[in-house]
Amino acid sequence: MRFALIQIALGVVLLAGAITLGPWARVLLWPGGSVLAVGVAYLRIGGFGPGVFGKRLDGRLRWPNVALLLPYFVVAWTLWQLKSRIADENPYDEVAPGILVGRRPLTPDEFPSHATVVVDLTSEFSRSPATTSVARYECAPTLDTTPPDDDALVGLVDALADHDGVLFVHCAMGHGRSATVAAGLLLRRGLAVDVQEAIALMKAQRPLIHLHRGQRDAITRLFVEPGRG
Repeated sequence: MRFALIQIALGVVLLAGAITLGPWARVLLWPGGSVLAVGVAYLRIGGFGPGVFGKRLDGRLRWPNVALLLPYFVVAWTLWQLKSRIADENPYDEVAPGILVGRRPLTPDEFPSHATVVVDLTSEFSRSPATTSVARYECAPTLDTTPPDDDALVGLVDALADHDGVLFVHCAMGHGRSATVAAGLLLRRGLAVDVQEAIALMKAQRPLIHLHRGQRDAITRLFVEPGRG
């Protein structure tokens, strides 16, 4: 909610400036509108959600969405590039046997070539070219700081729980969205008894992992509480 309100407030400020500061300020309409649209998407108003970015299940972004939200994309992609280059952590870490959690690979050497499945939780990025050597690609577009939709999260964990190969689960930086899915897998595989233990196990290998309240609540509701076996 806080992230949504920040985006909406920034969008309103930019749009107000475009209207009140004179003809030259009309250039603010595009970035203001793009930021406002993303903020509204976080509130899930009018059916909006991760689909605001137009990511398809094959990992490609629809060009009309990219064109409309280009100012937001430019900022998001630039910040991600900077954070990835200066990050004081591994591109990925094995948080449990056969489960690797990491950031979206920037270069091929940041991708675990022994992975047999790629799980992509980003909604604001297309599939990383570094991952295309792996045939099995699972995509659940998810907004930053949030969990996947319940059906998508349960379906993904159910589909991967018995997989014998190496899973590479990634989001933008490998801290929240990817760790949410990994936590579900730890619980489903019986490697953790609750969300706190799952997080502790993951943080022991990748210390910057952090699940937001909504992500923790989703994991608890779907994989810990009675009725979800």
